[in-house]
Amino acid sequence: MDERGNNNHYSAHNRHRKVNDYSSTGWHSCIDHYSAASRYYIRNLTSTTTVPPAGTTSGTVIVYTPPGYVTTTTTWRSSITSTTTVSPSGTQNGTVIVQVPYGATTTYTTPYNGSITTTTTQFPTGTDATVAVVVQTPLPTLSCDPFGYLTQNTSLYRVNITSGDLTLIRDVVGDGRLLQAIGYNVADNYLYGTIGGRNNTPVFLIRIAANGDSTILNELTLPYRVNTGDVDEQSRYWITYNGTNITQVDVRPSSPTFGQLIGTTRRATTLPANNATIYDWAYVPGRGNFLWSLGQGPARNSTTLQRFNRGTYNWELVRDLGNIAGDNWWGAIYASADGFLYATENSSGQIWRFPLSEIDGPPTRFSTANPTRENDGARCIQAQDLPEQPYATAP
Repeated sequence: MDERGNNNHYSAHNRHRKVNDYSSTGWHSCIDHYSAASRYYIRNLTSTTTVPPAGTTSGTVIVYTPPGYVTTTTTWRSSITSTTTVSPSGTQNGTVIVQVPYGATTTYTTPYNGSITTTTTQFPTGTDATVAVVVQTPLPTLSCDPFGYLTQNTSLYRVNITSGDLTLIRDVVGDGRLLQAIGYNVADNYLYGTIGGRNNTPVFLIRIAANGDSTILNELTLPYRVNTGDVDEQSRYWITYNGTNITQVDVRPSSPTFGQLIGTTRRATTLPANNATIYDWAYVPGRGNFLWSLGQGPARNSTTLQRFNRGTYNWELVRDLGNIAGDNWWGAIYASADGFLYATENSSGQIWRFPLSEIDGPPTRFSTANPTRENDGARCIQAQDLPEQPYATAP
């Protein structure tokens, strides 16, 4: 091998000749007066031999030095789990290899099986800046005044019970279907009733405001049409047809079951006494757990005072009042907190006052209004008592 190969070296000579030598920086020419020679090893320096000079001629000393430190950086594709330090031996500078892993941030991509909801905001286009803002305001409430409220077919009236005067509030309430079985709810000061029911059509719950505006609420799944109703002190809306099948509806304003049936429809345990027909009823404060009514006799020539027990679902006869007026057809009944019923007889239009106890005397005629049919009545049970105003005494 040549002088750059492994394990070759220069020997020292004391001959006078010119030689060409190769060092780490290239080839050099020098005279042959060597007094010392360094053994050169291209890759690793293993030993140094010193040759003492001979003679009197000055010589040239050539010192070969190894290259400096070399740092090599490589990329490591796996994880580095440990570090090992190896102490160097000998005097030869070594090579340091630094292994650097790929970037410290690792991104994992995994599939997602859920759903993603995207919200898109649509900005208006064009130059027209006019927009319509619809603000829904609550329906106006009633004021628990001493008046009664009367429905006739589709219309709603305010009734002055003492004079018989009727004031039209709204000619057509709701969507024009039959309006029936109204009751005054003291919890929110609205009227509640039913709409529909003719010819086996569905019956819906309706809420009516002071000005006759209304909201049609839930459909009431009933096995019958409705002609009688009232709201009691617990905001339970009691409805029936002629007092046979009875249903309750929750009309508490803040109830989670507002507008829904309370339980299921039940048939009265006992029917109205004397085969009487019931057309309306009312809750009277302080007069027990009852709904009070006036029954029409089969021959339409007698009236009976009856009450329905809300606990037992029994009808109880209170008094047989005889022939009062017209056909004894009491289609609109109004309650008073002082323990009286007021009722309109449909065929004559007369308004009568009925005590609930015999000790309070006989019924008295209060006023006369227009004859009506397909009607129903309601009044606030906390309203001011009506003054005694006897118009006539029943025979």
